[in-house]
Amino acid sequence: MSRITREQHQQACAVDLPSFLLMRHPEQVSLEYDSVILNADRHVSVKNTPGWHGYQNWKTGKTGNNIDYLIRFLGYDYVSAINSLLGADATRGAYGISTRRADNPLIAVDARKGITFPEPEYGPYRRLYAYLRQRSIPDSLINELVEKKILYQDTHGNLVFVNPERDMAEIRGTNTYADARCAHMDECAEYCAGKYGWCSRSHNCDKYKKSSFHGSRKASPDRFWYYQPFRKKAEIVYVCEAAIDAISLYVIHRKQNKNCDNAVYVSINGVANQKAIERISSRIRTVLAVDNDAAGEECRKRNPDLEALIPSMKDWNEDLMKGLV
Repeated sequence: MSRITREQHQQACAVDLPSFLLMRHPEQVSLEYDSVILNADRHVSVKNTPGWHGYQNWKTGKTGNNIDYLIRFLGYDYVSAINSLLGADATRGAYGISTRRADNPLIAVDARKGITFPEPEYGPYRRLYAYLRQRSIPDSLINELVEKKILYQDTHGNLVFVNPERDMAEIRGTNTYADARCAHMDECAEYCAGKYGWCSRSHNCDKYKKSSFHGSRKASPDRFWYYQPFRKKAEIVYVCEAAIDAISLYVIHRKQNKNCDNAVYVSINGVANQKAIERISSRIRTVLAVDNDAAGEECRKRNPDLEALIPSMKDWNEDLMKGLV
């Protein structure tokens, strides 16, 4: 969007600002009592009421609309402020996530599909952002996935990746605030707390209990999650085992200046999902980008006619975190 109309300006000013700030900028604002406070200037306040818009500066007495807030305090320009705000729906809360449980489309049961999605968290997605940042996923990509409604945080702090067709959800536990998972924390001389309260050695220490929860809900066995970065005709699909690996491979490809215009990055939620592989490969050029382990090798042997791309470490997220791009 390059030319802003008066109607678009008015729509952006009507967006639920507290919900937008808590989900889009969880590190720059804080929820305190009935207000969303700007961390850089605690005099700047937004009333935490669903559907509220505009702010108050209690020190200067000045007020402003949503666009003013983003420009003055968060570094947006006029066009980018409106673009971001219009990613939210003024009547349903930020990014279409309703503040009312009864009409929330993410948790509605579709009788035809027969699945129910986990209940979304209303408030800042702190665990979601902290967990993915720890795993080297850039904020710009996290924001995009949330805006597209294909990623959210549930009330238990889990990541929920939902495909656009809403017939499959991949659920992953986070260990963002889980130092208690390490039974050796007290006696470990090398223990080092990270910014969000986990041990910074968690990925290199065998004693640290990593989050093991990883599940899915599907309407049928051949369903899968996917991310298509550009609105062009898809010509190649990279099939990964998990959503985090799929988006990690995309980030790696961007770092390599690889053309991603016609690519789709897929998670089949485990190599055992052969039906999804067959469904995808019957329609489009498919590259197996599953893990570099025994299960991944068995999958590659099971699909000898497909191209294969193998990570240097166990999976693409490990490659990304170690800078193997």
